[in-house]
Amino acid sequence: MDWTTMQKQFPWGVVLLLGGGFAMAAGVRASELSTLMAQTLSKLDYLPIWAIQLIAILVTMLVTNICSNTVTASIFIPIFSTMAQKVGIHPIGLMLPATLSSSFAFILPVGTASNTIAFSSGLINVSDMILSGIAMSLVTAISMLIYLATFVPYILPINDFPEWAAFTLNESFVENNNFINSP
Repeated sequence: MDWTTMQKQFPWGVVLLLGGGFAMAAGVRASELSTLMAQTLSKLDYLPIWAIQLIAILVTMLVTNICSNTVTASIFIPIFSTMAQKVGIHPIGLMLPATLSSSFAFILPVGTASNTIAFSSGLINVSDMILSGIAMSLVTAISMLIYLATFVPYILPINDFPEWAAFTLNESFVENNNFINSP
């Protein structure tokens, strides 16, 4: 394959979209923004688990409407894992809703390729997408909370804080000294 064919036939838009998204996710980790967000969100430890899960779902759903699903998941999964460990709940209890809700880009045309294709048909305008997308987002958020409260505990041990999470949390905080002796 020669360079001219490569320039014309290769899906550069996909490469740039994913590459830019992964660079943004790496920047969030390298700048320790994810650590700061986890520390800030951990102050919500007085809330019941379902409320913390709802916050995880809604925050992830909002971001996934402007970022790709993969990038959104790669940004929020480490944040919610650390937050769950600090709050004292099983990390899967927040990582699962964040992972699933990163696929719920219903509101804006830029959320997914499917949304863009539907919008580009000219039969749907942005306000229609926003209204129906908000309704879909609310239904899926409530459905996910019900699923997390009823079915997931029978499949995954999310109601028990695992020993490995406490060990990982203590070891990383002692090594990094991020939260113990912070000014």
